[in-house]
Amino acid sequence: NNTLVKGDNATLALWDVSGSDIFRSSGNVGVGTASPETELHVDGGVNAAEITINSPTNKDSTLQFFENGGLTFKIGNDASENLFGISRASFAGSDFVIDSTGNVGIGTTAPQNTLHVNGTGFLVTNTTGTANVFVFNATTGRVGIGTTAPNKALEIASSGGGNITFDPSATPYPVMNTTGSNLTISSASGSVIIRLG
Repeated sequence: NNTLVKGDNATLALWDVSGSDIFRSSGNVGVGTASPETELHVDGGVNAAEITINSPTNKDSTLQFFENGGLTFKIGNDASENLFGISRASFAGSDFVIDSTGNVGIGTTAPQNTLHVNGTGFLVTNTTGTANVFVFNATTGRVGIGTTAPNKALEIASSGGGNITFDPSATPYPVMNTTGSNLTISSASGSVIIRLG
């Protein structure tokens, strides 16, 4: 290896040379700043700071993230599919993509709508992450509200009693509720009609 020394009257920059490559074995590198705070620090000054990655036609441009020498994630464009994607190292495709029209795909590289999710289930949890509010199982087609294991097409579970409320006029009124083993169907006014057939 050789050492490349370049500087002015005030500072010197030391770089190691290996073939056609140059590298710095220690310290931080600053672009647009004389006081880099990280291994690579780009400062645009009064302008926006940008990093450009340019590839030949039909070649991907990616950033790869490694941990302890092993690839963990990749982010960049898929030139053959005209997609921007994020993927795990163990996944051949992209876990998250944005296509040229702005559609977002999760679990699919061909999103058909603004948000297209392809998977075996859908789960919404509360802010503490201790209770599951809504679950959809694509395998069984069952929907659970307040339960992660719905046994019927629609199952609603609540420790405080299950209510079904309709709110047609900003005044919610429970039309169906359970107390113990009883089911009550009621109306704030007028008649209650149950029609079969």
